[in-house]
Amino acid sequence: MVIGIIGNSTYFAHFRNRRAREFPGAVCQPEHPGLWTRWHISFSKWIRDYIFLPLGRQLFKTPLRRRPELIAAASYLVTFLAVGAWHGATPNFILWGAYHGVLLGAHHVYRKTLAARLAEQPFYFSAAAKIVLIEITCVAVAAGWILFLTPTPEAAVRLVQRMVGT
Repeated sequence: MVIGIIGNSTYFAHFRNRRAREFPGAVCQPEHPGLWTRWHISFSKWIRDYIFLPLGRQLFKTPLRRRPELIAAASYLVTFLAVGAWHGATPNFILWGAYHGVLLGAHHVYRKTLAARLAEQPFYFSAAAKIVLIEITCVAVAAGWILFLTPTPEAAVRLVQRMVGT
């Protein structure tokens, strides 16, 4: 009853509509970057414009310029360490940021190296492949939430141990 009243009130309609604009179908995407381009759009754009892109530009001025995939991976990692710190300067938030930075960096390297060879396979563009990619992304993001939601790294380890039955 209360949820129906809150859900239908004009006061909360503003927040429901804002949430729809800021988080349009964010979590279950076929690729990990899809999450971050759809999750809290204004914050993602700020992070991209003021951390990720300037850092990448600076790294292109170093000897790493011959390895642009490494520049992107390093930029993702540093950017998401900052995102983790923005959520809270605790070990879990920093680890959560590092986790997503590594996932995004690995995805970028995959797209620039292995994906072209896989695209030659007929399965690559099938609906089944898309479902598999969505499931992988959902599981990877859900695993990251463990770090985000637990108070300490030790609590995260205990929770994972309980989840897998060890």
